[in-house]
Amino acid sequence: MIRIASWLLAVLFMAQSAFAAPKGQDVLTKMDVALTKAKDNIFTFDMVIQDPGKESREVVQKVYTRGEKRYIVFLSPGDIKGTKMLSISKDKMYVYLPAYRKIRRVASHARSQTLFGADYTYDEMSTVTYADIYQAKSIKETATHYTVDASLRSGKEAPYKRIVFRVRKKEMLPDELRYYSAKGNHIKTETRSEFSCNKGACSAAKLKMVDHTRNDHWTTMQRKTWEVNTGFSERIFSLRNLQRGR
Repeated sequence: MIRIASWLLAVLFMAQSAFAAPKGQDVLTKMDVALTKAKDNIFTFDMVIQDPGKESREVVQKVYTRGEKRYIVFLSPGDIKGTKMLSISKDKMYVYLPAYRKIRRVASHARSQTLFGADYTYDEMSTVTYADIYQAKSIKETATHYTVDASLRSGKEAPYKRIVFRVRKKEMLPDELRYYSAKGNHIKTETRSEFSCNKGACSAAKLKMVDHTRNDHWTTMQRKTWEVNTGFSERIFSLRNLQRGR
């Protein structure tokens, strides 16, 4: 009887361990994998910048992605048409300004600047993965979501000291990100919605960033087209292409 009881306890323990909630860092790592699951993507987005009580501004952009690399071409309106942004890694970002016909590297202190008055910064537009710079702990789990609190790792640089992610279990993708300053103030909230999948990769079709330091000024990005695993040339992520490119 003692052996049977011990065996039953062991089975129960293994069952509980198998179904135990993943740790916060595991959730963040799995989220990074889901965010970069496609070999490459080509998106077009309509970005709408809205200052409460004022007329909105619409910006159309085409985005090429592969892993953490980003190449963005702004197609309209006319005053910014031809502007391009290239992000090779978290510390290598460049912008091409057609009016000057020059490439400028985005300095680390300028990564927190916004683009064209939008609520998305250079850093937010280029950051894809998080587990390498943030250490996360679990704070909540529901039937549909994990919520993890991620703090900046020692020795790492990022505009936000802390980000709270709400992650959908279905796709392991975030549908809410709450950004906090070094002083602990909740300064921005990003929501992601209208999720869909294409060739095994999933993403949100609508993103909205609200800046609580600017009277809840907000920007939305609505996906219009999405191509997956096209096999476009790696040369697109070069400085030569940034100046001459498509």
